[in-house]
Order: sequence, then C-alpha cells, then structure tokens
Amino acid sequence: MPNKIAKEVAEKEFEKLCVSRRIETDITTFNEREKAIFNARKADMLRLMMAGTLVLNEQGDPVYTPSLKDAKPLTFHRVTGAVLMEADNITGSVERLLVLATALTKSVPGELAKLEAPEFRAIDDITAFLVGR
Repeated sequence: MPNKIAKEVAEKEFEKLCVSRRIETDITTFNEREKAIFNARKADMLRLMMAGTLVLNEQGDPVYTPSLKDAKPLTFHRVTGAVLMEADNITGSVERLLVLATALTKSVPGELAKLEAPEFRAIDDITAFLVGR
C-alpha cells in the first residue's frame, strides 16, 4: 500500500510532536542501546504517519485512527505521573501497555483490548514512544 504522506512531511510532524512533548531527539547524547530504541520507535511513528493513520491535532496531540470500519480516532493525551504510577506495579507487558494506552487515550477500560492485532501493535508503538519505557 503506497504512503499517503511524504516522508519529509512525516518527519516534520514527528519533530513537531517531539518539541511539543519535550522528547529529546539529539541522539548524540544517547548511549548505543538508547539510540537503537529511539531509532526503532521513531521508525514506527514515521510509518504510521506516512500511512496517514497517525496525525497531530491542533494541540499537537497524536491522533491515531484504526483502519477498521466505524473505528473512532484515539487521541493520545500527555503523559502524567499519575499515568506512570497507574502502570508501575504491573509486571505483564501487555497488561501494562493496556493500562498506559487506556490512560493516555482516555478510553473505556477493555476497549483497546478488542482491537485486532495490527491495530493493537500500532497502539503499542505509539504508547511506547510517548511513555519512553
């Protein structure tokens, strides 16, 4: 499937998101592990942006629209300490992801778990990038 958004445009939107969310993009200060993680997560975000399923709203918040029929767009709100604390004691990675993503998108608990695997992975990619964990 061809991209709907040019890579250059997606990269500008990615930078805009990072500035808005105060996400460090100067990888020269990162160690090798941090560089690899950041680059992989950046690639995930750019892929979603180029596909047109992840856009920024006027407030600079990422909005993901699942490709399923009648799917509602999910706005990812800012990460707060409360969001991190809510997931802090959860050991299962999928359960932790659901708690974080549900809090960030202000979704009804259990709603995101109903998404098909490709949509769920996209939510995982966005959440991992925004939370940085």
